[in-house]
Amino acid sequence: SSWASRFEEYKIVCSLYHGTKRLAPDISTSLKPLSGGGLCERICWDEWLQFDKTYLCTIPRETRLCVMLCGIRSAQGVGDKMADKGEITATGRKLTYPLGAAAIQLFNEKGYLNQGPQLVPLMMGISSDPIMPSCKTLLPDSVLLQVNLPDFERTIFFPEPLNAPVSPIRSFDLLAPEVRSMVVSVMEKESCLTFAAEELEILWTHRHYVTNHPSLLPRILQAAIGWDWASLSEIYSLL
Repeated sequence: SSWASRFEEYKIVCSLYHGTKRLAPDISTSLKPLSGGGLCERICWDEWLQFDKTYLCTIPRETRLCVMLCGIRSAQGVGDKMADKGEITATGRKLTYPLGAAAIQLFNEKGYLNQGPQLVPLMMGISSDPIMPSCKTLLPDSVLLQVNLPDFERTIFFPEPLNAPVSPIRSFDLLAPEVRSMVVSVMEKESCLTFAAEELEILWTHRHYVTNHPSLLPRILQAAIGWDWASLSEIYSLL
């Protein structure tokens, strides 16, 4: 590869996302050099990574594991094309360059948890992106990354939500005047504009009072506190 001789060491950065929401702080492997021998050059990390305080039973079905290959080099000689893109971060005397990335669905389309070894082709020349397509196509410049997901030696699937209760319908007029004023100001905001976290929280907190405004449903769903299994019955009751 054209980049193989440019860097001293490499690492993999792992991110966990639901949509564009980061579910846990990023974690990364240790730094390893490129090694030759055999049929091709390779980098071997041979280590487990763990997202602390993140439990399988609390992650949404659509959770994605984003992996990014990064090259590390000394800070001298940063005037090359990659540095000009502004995609580097300095840590002491070292620079980190994103080289390629991929996204892995933790649950497949049938709701079963992906387990064991996964051979993942990286899309080169990009940074990690939570909304990038799941990388299943081997391109001419792809780097193959073997990711070993935990193997629980049994089939694990995302269970169907409990029967959704009937969502209570409450009159908008029952809200206190000052609260009603805040909700109205959010409701009148153009849908093409970005909603602040505080505005989404207002919609979610008072979701049962705005059932006569179906145009707000996409924003209310966006404001949902969680999309884990335990939260789905409440979310589905709004549909």
